Amino acid sequence: MVAGGGWKLLPFYEAGYNATGYDYSANLVELGKNNYELNLIQGTASEVKGMYDVIVINHVLEHLTDFFADMNLLMKHLNPNGVIYAGVPNIDNFSRDQFQNAHIYYFSPRTFKYFMSECELELIKFGSDPSGAHMYGVFKQSRGQCGKLPNLHSEYSFMKRKIILGKLKVAIIETLERAGLKEYIKNMYRYIGLKW
Repeated sequence: MVAGGGWKLLPFYEAGYNATGYDYSANLVELGKNNYELNLIQGTASEVKGMYDVIVINHVLEHLTDFFADMNLLMKHLNPNGVIYAGVPNIDNFSRDQFQNAHIYYFSPRTFKYFMSECELELIKFGSDPSGAHMYGVFKQSRGQCGKLPNLHSEYSFMKRKIILGKLKVAIIETLERAGLKEYIKNMYRYIGLKW
């Protein structure tokens, strides 16, 4: 199962797997059906039918309006030995592209693992893209055997500080852009070996 126009579903289909994708957008569903002849269905978690060995929810979790209800709906369609691959933006590596009006949740690695363990999913593998802006986890049903959950007592303060610093960084970059100094400062950072 994959959202969107099916481009991430296509490798599974081409490898001979029976693959089905779901998305809210009628336009994306039609795009995938017409261009790739994929089995795409317009709908939400409540429209999912059948059982699956792998459920892919890549950049979906941050958009769910009722995280636990939607995850419970999806998990009813996971075969007992199946896995869930979930990818989300990593708010620990703040960038202005991550803040969207369509995002309801913002995950750090700690909250991502916590929320998934609350769904009785056990982490098999965790990683991120080279920039660290996006992270993923592969999970299996834990049948109540969750590992030790992270301590989230200080998470609110930590995230608030990250957001404030992120907003400050964006404001500085925008000011440098307006002053025509952004590229000059960026090149100076590179010259002295600092990350921009």
